[in-house]
Amino acid sequence: MSFPLGNTVAELKFERDFTCWRGREFDEFYQCSVTGIDGGAVRIELDSMGFEISADVAEAIAFSLSEAATVVKNTDIEAMTGARREECLLPRKYRLAHGRWLFSATGVVHVSNASDGLLDEGSCGDTRVTVRTIEEGGFELEFEWMGYSFSPVDAAWLHEKLLEASQQDSVSYPRARLLETGCPILNLRRA
Repeated sequence: MSFPLGNTVAELKFERDFTCWRGREFDEFYQCSVTGIDGGAVRIELDSMGFEISADVAEAIAFSLSEAATVVKNTDIEAMTGARREECLLPRKYRLAHGRWLFSATGVVHVSNASDGLLDEGSCGDTRVTVRTIEEGGFELEFEWMGYSFSPVDAAWLHEKLLEASQQDSVSYPRARLLETGCPILNLRRA
C-alpha cells in the first residue's frame, strides 16, 4: 500500500462491527477499531476498551489469526502452510479434538495507553495475550483481563487491518508448512 504525501499513519483508522461468536445465537455484536499510530504502532479498541501495541505485536497477532484460520479450514496439519518468519512472539499449540485441529498462540506482550482497568496498574505494562480457535469455527482474542470472540470473517478483517495499520501489509513472506514456519510449537497433541 502506498500513502499520498502528507498522509500520516495516524490517519489510518478502520472500524467494523464484530459478531460476538459466543453470543451469535442472540445476535450480539460489538465494535472493533484498528488505528495506525506514527512509527508503526497500532491502537486496538474492542467494545470501547483500547490499548496500543507495537508493529511487531500487531504482526504476531495477525500471523496467529492467519494460522488459526488455516487450521479451521483444513484437517491435514502436515500439509497446511503459513508465512515463514524469524521471530515468534506468540508460540503456538495444536490439538486434535473430535477429528478437528484446534489452535492457540500465547505470549506476554507490552501494551501502552490502555483503557482504565485493563492493566493491574497504570496504562502501560506487560500482559498475556492468546489467539485461539473456538467451537464451530470461531476465533478468540483473549487478554488476562478479557476475551473477545468473533467470526471467521471478522478474523480475516482483523488480520488484514493489523498488517495494514502497522505498515506490514506489503511485506512478502515466503511460505512453509505450518509445522516448519519458524515459530515454536509448544505442544502437538493428537487425541
